[in-house]
Amino acid sequence: MRLAGLSLALFTCSMILSFLAWWEKTPLVQIVQYMANGALGMAAFTDGLATALLGAILHYGVSFAIAVVFILSANQLPVLHRNAILGG
Repeated sequence: MRLAGLSLALFTCSMILSFLAWWEKTPLVQIVQYMANGALGMAAFTDGLATALLGAILHYGVSFAIAVVFILSANQLPVLHRNAILGG
C-alpha cells in the first residue's frame, strides 16, 4: 500500500510538472532547475541535467519532510484526525 502511495505521488508530481512545462512553454529541465535555484542561485541554470536532478531531489525531499511532519503531528493532535479539511 505504501509503494502505491509513493508511486501515485511521483506520478502526480510528474504530471503537474509536465502540465506546467506545457502551459508555460518552458522546457521541463528548466522548471526542475528552478527548484535548485534556492540552493545554488543562478548557477542552477548553467549546469544542465545535474542541477535538474538536484532540483528534483530537493523537491521530493522537501515534500517528504512535510509529509513526515504532518504524520507525526497528526499522531499528537487529534484534531487533525477529526477534521480532514483543517488538517490538510
